[in-house]
Amino acid sequence: MRLFPGLPTAASRGLIAATSAVVMCAPAAIAQVGANLSGTVKDLSGAVVPNASVTITNLATGEARTMQTGAQGEYRVVNLQPAQYTISAAAPGFGSTKRTVELIVGSELTSDIALGNAGTADVVTVEAGGADVLLETTKSQPSAVIDNRQLAVLPVLNRSFLAVAQTMPGVAPIGAMSVTTKFAVSKFGGNADQRNGYTTIIDGTPLDDSTWGTPVINISQDAIQEFKVYQHQFDAQYGHALNAVVNVVTLSGGDKFHGTGYYFGRNANLNATNALATTKPPYSLLRTGATIGGPIPKLSQTHFFGSYEYLRINTAQITALPASNPFASQVNGNYPYTQWENIADVKVDHTFNAKHSAYARYAYDHQFLPSGGPVNSAANTTDNSIAHSLVFEDDYVISPRIVNTARYYYLSHNLYTTPSNFNTELIYPDYSFGQNPTLPQYFPRTNHTIGDTVFFSGAKNDIKIGGELTKVYSTYQSHYYEHGQFTFTSDTPFNPNAASPNYPTLFIQQSNGNYFYRQLQYSAFIQDDYKVRPNLTLNIGFRYDFNTNMRNDKFYTGLLNNTFFAGVNNFISPNRGADFTGGMQPRVGAAYDVDGKGKLVIRGGFGMYTTRFRPYWGLQDQTQTLGAAVNITSAAQLRNYPSIPGVLNGQSLDQYVANGGARAANSLANNFSLPITMSFTGGLGWQIDNKSSVNVTFVHDHTVREVGTHDVNLPATGVIRLPNAQTTLPAGTALAARPVARFSSFGSVFNDGSSRYDALEVQYRTRPKGLETLVVSYAYSRSMINAVTYYSTYVGTQRTPQNYSYNPTDTPNNLSISAASKEFFHGFRVSTIFRGLSGSPYATTAGFDLDGDGQATNDRPRGLPQYIGRGDVTGQLAIINAYRVNPCASLYYVTATCSLATTPGNINRSQIVPDATLTWDARITKSFHFGDHMLLEGFFEGFNLANHPTRYAPNSSMNSASYMIPTAALDPRQLQWGGRFRF
Repeated sequence: MRLFPGLPTAASRGLIAATSAVVMCAPAAIAQVGANLSGTVKDLSGAVVPNASVTITNLATGEARTMQTGAQGEYRVVNLQPAQYTISAAAPGFGSTKRTVELIVGSELTSDIALGNAGTADVVTVEAGGADVLLETTKSQPSAVIDNRQLAVLPVLNRSFLAVAQTMPGVAPIGAMSVTTKFAVSKFGGNADQRNGYTTIIDGTPLDDSTWGTPVINISQDAIQEFKVYQHQFDAQYGHALNAVVNVVTLSGGDKFHGTGYYFGRNANLNATNALATTKPPYSLLRTGATIGGPIPKLSQTHFFGSYEYLRINTAQITALPASNPFASQVNGNYPYTQWENIADVKVDHTFNAKHSAYARYAYDHQFLPSGGPVNSAANTTDNSIAHSLVFEDDYVISPRIVNTARYYYLSHNLYTTPSNFNTELIYPDYSFGQNPTLPQYFPRTNHTIGDTVFFSGAKNDIKIGGELTKVYSTYQSHYYEHGQFTFTSDTPFNPNAASPNYPTLFIQQSNGNYFYRQLQYSAFIQDDYKVRPNLTLNIGFRYDFNTNMRNDKFYTGLLNNTFFAGVNNFISPNRGADFTGGMQPRVGAAYDVDGKGKLVIRGGFGMYTTRFRPYWGLQDQTQTLGAAVNITSAAQLRNYPSIPGVLNGQSLDQYVANGGARAANSLANNFSLPITMSFTGGLGWQIDNKSSVNVTFVHDHTVREVGTHDVNLPATGVIRLPNAQTTLPAGTALAARPVARFSSFGSVFNDGSSRYDALEVQYRTRPKGLETLVVSYAYSRSMINAVTYYSTYVGTQRTPQNYSYNPTDTPNNLSISAASKEFFHGFRVSTIFRGLSGSPYATTAGFDLDGDGQATNDRPRGLPQYIGRGDVTGQLAIINAYRVNPCASLYYVTATCSLATTPGNINRSQIVPDATLTWDARITKSFHFGDHMLLEGFFEGFNLANHPTRYAPNSSMNSASYMIPTAALDPRQLQWGGRFRF
């Protein structure tokens, strides 16, 4: 039995062999969570001291490393676990010096040491918590750190560390944006599909959902030591993300026992009423958990840390359709549901000797998340996510200048989502009833990864070289469209006896099935931080990602050889190749310490970054092709509604397809590749004093090969579907035929466009008197797309696409201010976060198939962008209101007769200009100290205290009576109480 089934084709084995040589012989590309420490030992005159003894000791665990300085008095230690350390230095004929420093995740700290005269001793203490305001003088990458002190004191409603990341410049809450981002909390950068935007690495292990991009495991805030976010530029050891890397380090045990126990509660009685609701729904929240860490008895130099958290929310989904929506009286109301989550992690570390240490960490997350809503709503679904993560890391100091880190990690994730009903779906302009078209679906997957990184440090070069190998095993139980879906262009109830019955214009159905996908993912990198001069460092890196079987060669070869799929060769090439080989990513940057003292640093860089491959793409191709699938637009067949067998000419779905009925299919394009971003940054950092710094960064990101879908079985010209039965073509003009009659639509997932993000990002960090922290972040940005924002979204008016638009994640102004006081007046502490964010543009669509290509999705009148409310709003309003009065005038072809429903009432400017997000959150804490090592905290906190309404998610269909009327609003004022015990 092969350990890695599905090995690559012969054509690519040479490349795989070369990559494997790097993985096995050179080391491996795993993410670095450790920090690096370097400096120079000098005497009081400033002369360097060679051969001095330097010892670096972890204050929590007692682990120590000792080395001798080089000929220029230099010392360097790499891949140290983030913690507080003492640096002790001594040399014959000199006194000793000891100082305390704090190392944060992924940081590069320079700490020079001055030795006094013989017989003297000097102790220098650096205040804990100050490391985040210090400039990194050797790194060109923009980054920011959140440590556990900030996590512990700042008010965060859902206690998600990714929500705290919104205090960084350019990072924003994503809840009110018109994008498909299930489970997402924050947006990073400006690529069209945010699911490609960032990766979350916890203890060196990526934990991304392969479909949605968000982390599949949450970590309790009390279990996080700190996390660092790299934006727009990051070293070559990081990959699978276009814009940002979130690097999280969990807490470890130490030589002393420590831990927490906590509770949070909320209740509807203290909450304000949602901006779109007339009454408050029921609501109660319970969040409780505990952490504990310390030494393991009878096991010298072995420590543990564990945490557990439970969350239960009893609430209700608010359906508040406007009165203009004809279905409002049927579905409006509060629909109760309960969601819950269990998360846990345990970490054990052991120091074998001064050169050898290791740790293992296990994490678990089980989340049950209903959406709530009317039981007959297609949007009412329930997510059940179960994830397990296991990582082993071994660190070995080969010599004072060479360290090896080996890692194995395992990820198991099963996401299954179920609908609230199993009725045939009916899609109207103003509401959708029935079974969700993609559900139920079950998506278990497992990843096994081995990797290794070697760190070489020299007088001028700091080199990391490595790679990793991941085995991806994914399965998929699919029920796409299993009970059928009918689409209507009018809300009028169907009445077969009416003069002009409201017949559907589209019917889709598909058989269910079980599918699987296998892949090997190789990565290799080299990174060199080269000191050209003591105050000038070049960051030079190169990364290569290679994925086998990206285009699922076995599956597509089977289609080409199957006579049942005759004609598929018109869309699928036998020479398309299976593997992704385009993952070359050069990265270069420079950091210039102007005065050599870390006061002013000028930096800039360029890098190329590819995203992760999603097995879901390959699995969806199978389910939409191997099973029986139809996409019927024939008016004659659709007049047999509501009888599905009638629409299928008196047959079952399998019989209809087997007897030659045109079937629908889907594939990855022959030249499909992964999106890639080219990012340019430049800026400066100013260390104002030892407690204050400011960083300014100019950003230009350009992403190409964005992903969308189009129908490749379209005639070059002509109409294949009319919008309704009352619209006819001129005499003598017939509907155009599909080029390959065996198929109706043949969807091709392809690289359809690009996106751009330009920004000025500023962050000021300080620790003034009386405050634990004060951070002000601001970004002024512009984000544009020439693409769709979701891989399965069809390009509107496919033969004449017009995708150029503001990005739905465009937020020109993004300001956040966070602050936390130190304790005052008998143990009180106050903390706050203010956020001001421009609203993001709204999606819009015509509601009819305007160009006759068989797809109404994303069609719009000429000149109207995908997303509106920004740019030429006056021009957008003119096009919209003209269309609503006479939609026939917007058809892309000539008709003999046209009768499309008009929609009364003009849309005004205020309806399409999005609401800004303005929130003010605050917490007040009272601490009770019991000796030096025990603390009880009680706190009360409020969110959106000003109760600013942010309405979003308006109906996007221009032929709807409720067009541009919001259907959702962000949470109103919420109050929460809680307590925490620390020891």
